[in-house]
Amino acid sequence: MRSRARPAGASWRPRSTPSGPPVLERFESFRALVDDCLAPGGRFFFADDGYRTPDELIEGDASATIRRRLHDGSTHRAVKVPHDPEELERRIARLGWRITVTPTSGPFFWGEGGRA
Repeated sequence: MRSRARPAGASWRPRSTPSGPPVLERFESFRALVDDCLAPGGRFFFADDGYRTPDELIEGDASATIRRRLHDGSTHRAVKVPHDPEELERRIARLGWRITVTPTSGPFFWGEGGRA
């Protein structure tokens, strides 16, 4: 596979990162991984939602473990932390980041920021 050249000033250095949101107990280690992946002056972006259906909550409302059914009918367990946008912004800011989390329609929100 060929990699494409990145424009001058690109802020991302490719690294292996876990997929999906971290569980709350691992939030700080995930933040440290993102910090390590950012080039100096780099920024990050994410999009998420706080939506979990009752059918997905296989271990109850308080659990971050859900079961999702794909279009092909297969089911998979995933970690889905239903973050509140305002609380998520405060939490990330307390870790020393400049961050803005913006709610959109329904349960969706997006955030962007960088090191403080």
